[in-house]
Amino acid sequence: MPPWERFRELCLLRFGPPMRGSRLAELCRLPFTFTMQDFADRFQALACHAPGVTARQRAVLFVGGLPDHIHVDVELRGPQDLQTAMYYARAFERRTQALQQAAPSRWGPPAS
Repeated sequence: MPPWERFRELCLLRFGPPMRGSRLAELCRLPFTFTMQDFADRFQALACHAPGVTARQRAVLFVGGLPDHIHVDVELRGPQDLQTAMYYARAFERRTQALQQAAPSRWGPPAS
């Protein structure tokens, strides 16, 4: 019976790498679905399983997954860590929501 590491190598040679891939790859492909809080929670749940990723890299991966209308604003701030990136993302999400709510009242009711 071979040692565990050798057995693992033999399995990878025979069957190939896991279909699921790495947590880092999952972080890169994490979809933004509904809210910033939801995205941040799912990102952090995956990030804790991706060892060796620096604080700056986590911030870059997080910002890269944001929707365009928030992504650009956060990227321009150049956050150096995940917490700062999340702070900016939430702030810009709130700004976007406030602008969307104010837009109809600013121009009055739609024309008939």
